[in-house]
Amino acid sequence: MDTVVFFDLEINNSDEIAQVGAVCGQMQINHSSPKKLVEFLQNGRFIAGHNIVQHDWPALKKKHNLQIFNDLKLIDTLYWSPLLFPKKPYHRLIKDYKMLSVELNNPLSDSLLSQIIFQDEIEAFRKLDGAFQTILFGLLRKQVGFAGFFDYLNFSEEPVDLVDLIRQQFAGKICAQADVGTIAAQNPIELAYCLAIIRVDAADSITPPWVYHNFPKTHLFLHRLRNIPCLSG
Repeated sequence: MDTVVFFDLEINNSDEIAQVGAVCGQMQINHSSPKKLVEFLQNGRFIAGHNIVQHDWPALKKKHNLQIFNDLKLIDTLYWSPLLFPKKPYHRLIKDYKMLSVELNNPLSDSLLSQIIFQDEIEAFRKLDGAFQTILFGLLRKQVGFAGFFDYLNFSEEPVDLVDLIRQQFAGKICAQADVGTIAAQNPIELAYCLAIIRVDAADSITPPWVYHNFPKTHLFLHRLRNIPCLSG
């Protein structure tokens, strides 16, 4: 974990960064300045946090030059949670967008929670069957928020034919006539979320609302993959 910096921002009502917190191995900063955070981020090869792709990273970019950082090294624990914990109640420390922190507005506490979630996600990924690991890699290896996760794990199992592998692994669970190739090419993140929920096939499990908010086509593709009758003859 020494190669990963976990961070969190608190944004005030004026859309300004009010507080920052971060942890990398045994090093920590709390209630510090954004400038100190940018310096601290250079301690790690990877940058991680909860909802950082949509929230924290863009807010930090508004005020500071982050060109020295590679966005593909970002690991978003929120983005990974529905893929690795698709059954209700999803991850034990997450409720929709929010982490279940015992301390309000404490960015260091949230950074430490992100670290715990990341550890749980690593364990969950390693428990997946190899074919689904390969499918996720094929879909997400170039996507910000996801790519860094594979890089951290040194995972690079490239599928020979991604669409064929998906059809094999989900035979009988998705429509044989669905245009998986087009969806995979144009909306790989949405397809990954669809396959994660289809894979567990649990009646009491639904995709978290934030997924539909950030990736609204997920609902459309679930319908195309599962709910359109295939009539022949």
